[in-house]
Amino acid sequence: MVKTEIEIKKIVKNSLEYLRKKLRISSVYLFGSYVTGGATYWSDIDLAVFSPDADKMKIEDKAKIATDLKLHCHTDVELHLFSQKALKEARPTNFYGYILKKGKKVF
Repeated sequence: MVKTEIEIKKIVKNSLEYLRKKLRISSVYLFGSYVTGGATYWSDIDLAVFSPDADKMKIEDKAKIATDLKLHCHTDVELHLFSQKALKEARPTNFYGYILKKGKKVF
């Protein structure tokens, strides 16, 4: 079932509350089908999180946060965790640039 805008806002708020307990956050962007208007029954909720802690984290720790976030929110939230320096590396031709241009800043 495609989620309503109100449901998405609640999920984003719930996600932010959870993530702030796990790491420092510089900014968060909602991107993908829920921003472009192409969401379907199978769509996940894409969140790009930029954190100064990301570079120092082991891949296992990142995966645990992503998995725990889905369990915490009881829905398919796809966490994309990036370092703080990724914001500075954003260009129109890379994924970071796409997120900044097409995504919706939520924090």
